Amino acid sequence: MNWNTLGPGEHAVRALADGVEFARTTVRVTTLGGEFLEGVRRTLVVPDFPHPGETTTLRWEESLQNFVIIP
Repeated sequence: MNWNTLGPGEHAVRALADGVEFARTTVRVTTLGGEFLEGVRRTLVVPDFPHPGETTTLRWEESLQNFVIIP
């Protein structure tokens, strides 16, 4: 599901089985300006994560539309 297609703001999400609702929740969507972020490259170091004194390096992965951990 591409949450960006809903647009920014609060949305109700319903889960259905055979047309019968069995769960409902509210989600808040924040977009980065469009449905799919293209042409952006970024690598960053997060200090003290996941534990104090440790660092984790992240890289934006366009195909996943998410950051990945770089070993």
